[in-house]
Amino acid sequence: LLVVACNTATAAAVKALRARWPAMAVVGIEPGLKPALAATRCGRVGVMATSATLRSARFHALLSREAGDRFVHLQACTGLADAIERHDPGDAALADLIERHCAPLRAAGVDAVALGCTHYPLVVDEIQRALGASVRIIDTSEAALKAHYAKDPSRYGVAAHSTIRNWLVPTRATADSIVVALAAGAPWDSVCARFALREAERATCAQTGSIV
Repeated sequence: LLVVACNTATAAAVKALRARWPAMAVVGIEPGLKPALAATRCGRVGVMATSATLRSARFHALLSREAGDRFVHLQACTGLADAIERHDPGDAALADLIERHCAPLRAAGVDAVALGCTHYPLVVDEIQRALGASVRIIDTSEAALKAHYAKDPSRYGVAAHSTIRNWLVPTRATADSIVVALAAGAPWDSVCARFALREAERATCAQTGSIV
């Protein structure tokens, strides 16, 4: 199993990867345009993604196939993925950038927004505040990874799952989400912030080698 845990990398390389290794299951991640279109009540949806994803032939094929004549606002979130890696959630510079990219979506009157980058769920609360409570946010990357994780947890590191589930967090669902976020390439510090892990919990994960 090879998970291409990036929308931009999926758009650029998943076809070539599948051709190069036909016997391997290659899982790509694409913006959740179809569920966003299913969720909208007003017929207006948005997609937040990198410029490279939105320019790609793969995404335009998806757009043509799914959207038809329905309104889709494409928001190229220049610099947002890099800012998420550099700053903690709640940082003022990061919040300003999120606001800059969400303002056009509000102005477009969308009521469902697909997150087209695997970095963006790490600041989903901030994005939700900027868009407004009435806007539904669609993130399909974690769901796709969870489906494969459920089939074979060993691919993601049983030790990682056991440590996180049994010692760090009280529920299996949260443990699964943490492991999947790490498998998707999310920075460890960002995952800690997202799930409010304490310093002692972070240290235990590092000592047991559970970061996969």
